[in-house]
Amino acid sequence: MGFWINYGIAETLKPSHSQWQIPFAVQLIPGGLLLVGSFFLRESPRWLYSVGRREEGLKNLVWIRNLPANHIYLVEEVSAMESAIQAQQASRYGMNFWSPFRATASSRSIQWRFILGNLLFLFQNGSGINAINYYSPTVFKSIGIVGTNTGLFTTGLFGVVKTVMTFVWLFFLIDRVGRRNILLIGSAGGAVCMYIIGAYIASEGINKVPSTKLGPGGIAAV
Repeated sequence: MGFWINYGIAETLKPSHSQWQIPFAVQLIPGGLLLVGSFFLRESPRWLYSVGRREEGLKNLVWIRNLPANHIYLVEEVSAMESAIQAQQASRYGMNFWSPFRATASSRSIQWRFILGNLLFLFQNGSGINAINYYSPTVFKSIGIVGTNTGLFTTGLFGVVKTVMTFVWLFFLIDRVGRRNILLIGSAGGAVCMYIIGAYIASEGINKVPSTKLGPGGIAAV
């Protein structure tokens, strides 16, 4: 959605430095809001407990959970937190800056988790979604959607659908279906969709015959 707005701004402005300065400036707004909001964040209760600031940690935990300090849920959470901190302090790795590095270097299971986590981010960025996000007007044009306004509208609609479905995953599917199952299903579905889009755009003669009507293949690609 942000790209759609920025792209629309760049398209409507006359050729000048403003075409790239204004879209870049628009992207500073969420970063600025994050900076302002960070001043209102409470420090992590677990970190406060780990450095001996128990009263402040309990106060922040009460604020975060919106429960009284003597509530059974908070009592159990504090007990579990302190047990975990004590176990970590008693381990051979300790609780300093280099502890995660030492643990990763000496444990095969942690190395495997480290590799899986990094590969997940690597393959996620290599799935092709970034190409759709950043070049969606060009992609939609290649599919056969003509007209600047139509291309921008389609790009905006794509952003809206993506945002709405993100909330569907977060609030309805993750805890019911499971993260691993969603990842597997989503990866398979995303791969099929990207193959369809790539095959349709690369098909012989698609851009050689100008047409104002979107054919069945273009509809499937959309």
